[in-house]
Amino acid sequence: MFKSLLIKFSAAVRQSTIKRLVKVPEGYENWKISKGALSFAQIAQHIIDLDYWTLEKIKNPTLKSIETENVEDLVCTRKDYNNLIAKLKESFE
Repeated sequence: MFKSLLIKFSAAVRQSTIKRLVKVPEGYENWKISKGALSFAQIAQHIIDLDYWTLEKIKNPTLKSIETENVEDLVCTRKDYNNLIAKLKESFE
């Protein structure tokens, strides 16, 4: 039962995240609230990376923690951003 509740909760959080990322106005995909913060596009990519990292971590408990360095240089066009949102939907599955 706990597993079922966790899956439902995770799905609700993911849907809420996607809903908010879709609402980001065009031209703000790479906007950051402050220096050192992640942009909307970087956040989306980091969540995708976390999905795949989690699966690997289950297989290999000694796997190191994931960091955000792999997204720090990410800059997206709107088309790229829309593709990230599509990948975000897929990676949850």
